Formats: sequence, C-alpha cells, structure tokens
Amino acid sequence: KLREVYVAETAEAAWDALEAFDADWGGQYPSIAQAWRRAWQEVIPFFAFSPEIRRVI
Repeated sequence: KLREVYVAETAEAAWDALEAFDADWGGQYPSIAQAWRRAWQEVIPFFAFSPEIRRVI
C-alpha cells in the first residue's frame, strides 16, 4: 500500500493513498505515515514529474 503513495499520478492521489495506508497500517507502523506527513511539503514538488521520472530521481 505504501507504494501507492509514491507512484500516484498527483499529490492529491498520493495523499489519499497515504490516508488509506495509515488507516490500514497506522496502528502497527505509526511512524511511517507521520514521517510522510512531516515531510509532505518537501514531497509535493516531486509529483510534477511522471512516476517514471520520479523512480530515477
């Protein structure tokens, strides 16, 4: 499920995927979603690139 966050087409889709990950796995792995949320402003610019390009970055 976490993969769905970083391969999402848009930042909005990635946020939705992060919310879904947190709903399913947040209880067991709370620090993962928290880390993504803390760094979200730094993550958003990467969604200007296609998933193929992001894989290389």
